[in-house]
Formats: sequence, structure tokens, C-alpha cells
Amino acid sequence: MLFLQDHEEHEGDEEGSGVSESSANEEQRHLKDFKALISERSVPKSVKILSRTALLLILILGGISGFDLGMKITNETDASEGMNAINSGYMLASSLP
Repeated sequence: MLFLQDHEEHEGDEEGSGVSESSANEEQRHLKDFKALISERSVPKSVKILSRTALLLILILGGISGFDLGMKITNETDASEGMNAINSGYMLASSLP
């Protein structure tokens, strides 16, 4: 009984194999064509412009951030020097008779 079932399944496979083989070949051909299209296609101009604009904005933001950090460090140093000068003035005034 089991042998008959297996034999019937194989017969069904043989009948449909011609159809499935041709559809598989056609699918492989479509896949190859699609891959060829993807590899041939270059990056669209709008994407290039967008990436260059994004890079330019990142560079500008980096420059502004660096400038801002430099100004904050300079201001902190100037404020610290001013506080030291005021403290020195009070110390000098209190040490005089």
C-alpha cells in the first residue's frame, strides 16, 4: 500500500516537473534581468544632491559647534581671570593699613 502511494506521488511529480522546470527557468531569467538592471542603474541625481546637501549641513553644524565650544572656553577663561583679578584686588586692599 505504501509503495503504491509513493509511486503515485512520483508520477504526479513527473507530470508537473515540465511545467515547474520551465517556470523555474523563466523565474531565474527574470531574476538575472532584474539583477542586471540594478547593477547598471546609477545613483539618481536627486539622491546625489541630497547626500551632498546632508554632508554640507553636517560640516556646517560641526564648524558652528566647534566655534561655539571655542567661544565658551574663551569666555570661561576670561571670567576666571576676572574673578582672580577681583579677588587679588580685595586681598591687596585688605592687606593695606
